[in-house]
Amino acid sequence: MLQEEYFNTDEFRDTLSLYEQAMRNRQSIFLDAIDLTDIAEYYYQQGQRARAMQVLDHALYLYPNATVALAYKARIVLWENGNVGKARQLMAQCDDTTSPEYYLAMAEVMLADEKDDEAHRLLQLYVETMDPEERDNAVLDAMTLLVDYSSSAHCDYWLNLKPKKANSIDYLELSAHLVMLSGKPKEARTMFERVVELDPFHADAWKALAECCIEENDLQRALEAINFALAIDRDDSHLLFRKALCYLNLQNYRDALSVLQQLQKKEDDDTAYVYPIAFCLVQLQRTEEAIALLSEKAQHTHFAVPFFADFYRELADFCQQEGQTQLAQQIRQYQQQAERIRRNIDNNNNTDE
Repeated sequence: MLQEEYFNTDEFRDTLSLYEQAMRNRQSIFLDAIDLTDIAEYYYQQGQRARAMQVLDHALYLYPNATVALAYKARIVLWENGNVGKARQLMAQCDDTTSPEYYLAMAEVMLADEKDDEAHRLLQLYVETMDPEERDNAVLDAMTLLVDYSSSAHCDYWLNLKPKKANSIDYLELSAHLVMLSGKPKEARTMFERVVELDPFHADAWKALAECCIEENDLQRALEAINFALAIDRDDSHLLFRKALCYLNLQNYRDALSVLQQLQKKEDDDTAYVYPIAFCLVQLQRTEEAIALLSEKAQHTHFAVPFFADFYRELADFCQQEGQTQLAQQIRQYQQQAERIRRNIDNNNNTDE
């Protein structure tokens, strides 16, 4: 049973009610480390972090070396701060280093520490130590971690396990992410198309489908997927930015400008949008607006985005032609830095291959 499903059972609801009643009446109540950690996890998922940490601290006061409580606290440390050292310190206190909770949490520590091979071995142990009826859910847990940390080292192994829940939306979505991580956007796209067909209100699946389409340079379908996702999650700034980039690559500068200006109004720091907005203005023959924007921002902005290198070059050429020599020199510095970053990214990608 998935933890989210357990939280909806009468058993958990009764335990939670007993705990909350005892807290309200300031009465003592006996709950083991597992029950207390379940309550902490429930609170955390509900966005009640302070209450969750209070329950966890209480659990560790009663059971100082309880693996289930230490493992969950270590994972929170990773989620919130990415503090691998602190997470390791917590895991070192565990009294049971052969439990499923230990293997899963230590695998996450390894993934956060970019030790994917060790994480893979721990996830194998995690699945193997689960009861047979829980093994399918354990496979989904392992796949979720690999997707969360974009770990592509052992995707084929997990894709070949084929649990009984292989026809579920959760499994199909996770498999699609792993296929994408394996560098197969066309195959992943087919799988994500199936996911959104089964669940049209799955915003994350629409977002992932858009990324697959962008990888395949099918920008029109990418825009369709982005618009579906935005209809569900309209405040996603990253997604709006991807939408603007699609329009830019399609040379639809009017719509690109509209989206970028929408983003500029939403964000306190509009640094990332200054140059593409100026680029759109130039392409739309609104040169005076572009010069005014660049003159205002260039001296206070340093943001060499690698995929804006070509924009910087054209803007610098434009400013040079308009007699804005100092402004052109400033933008060329960003262009050169962006090109260096892009070369480094390309070199790293070639090394990985």
